[in-house]
Amino acid sequence: MSGTRMPRRFGYAWYRIDMGQEVWMIIPLNYIASWARRVFYILRAGAGPTEIDQAYSDGYARGCKDTGDNYTRHAMSAAERAWDDTMRFNAGESR
Repeated sequence: MSGTRMPRRFGYAWYRIDMGQEVWMIIPLNYIASWARRVFYILRAGAGPTEIDQAYSDGYARGCKDTGDNYTRHAMSAAERAWDDTMRFNAGESR
């Protein structure tokens, strides 16, 4: 039925990412199957993030912190250089 319009008695259940397909079922069954599939994946994954999810989160947070620290350090050193240059100029010194 690829590319055709679904009959009125069919409803969308879920999308299969691995196959690039939509799953459609008869209307009362699509709600039940969609709910059962969600419950299955929630129970399979557990309540908290997986180890891989936690590792990604930690790495992202570390990268954000490092980037912020580097930016702050660079901005402060640029401000200090500008201040030093201003003070030298006002004092009549040259580099």
